[in-house]
Amino acid sequence: AASGREFTMDAIATLKRSATEAIGKHELPRALVLLNEALDLAPDDRALWTNRAYVHELRKAPADALSDARRAIELDPGFSKAHLRLGRALVALGRTDEAYSALASAVERWPQDYALAEALSAAGAASSGGDSGGG
Repeated sequence: AASGREFTMDAIATLKRSATEAIGKHELPRALVLLNEALDLAPDDRALWTNRAYVHELRKAPADALSDARRAIELDPGFSKAHLRLGRALVALGRTDEAYSALASAVERWPQDYALAEALSAAGAASSGGDSGGG
């Protein structure tokens, strides 16, 4: 007989996999529901928080993405993907200087992470204010 814990681990894995498929099909509301269910079962799973941050990013909900990225970093400060989500959320919120410094220290820590380097240069372009004419 499988223990309750094994059952829960299976359920989390299934929810995570289904959420990833939903994201791939751009079914964001469904992905969100699945990730919320998974987080109810595994509130300390850093990957679930970064995945949900990504869904929020795609939904154009950067404040939610930022909060999920921060939670993932609290759980595991050494998880580079969480730092990527954090930086991208800050850029989307227009907090480009903050984003730049967060991403710069992440790039220093993970110089081989291409996605971080790419996000850093995007943040740099945004913070030097490539005259958006806004204001």
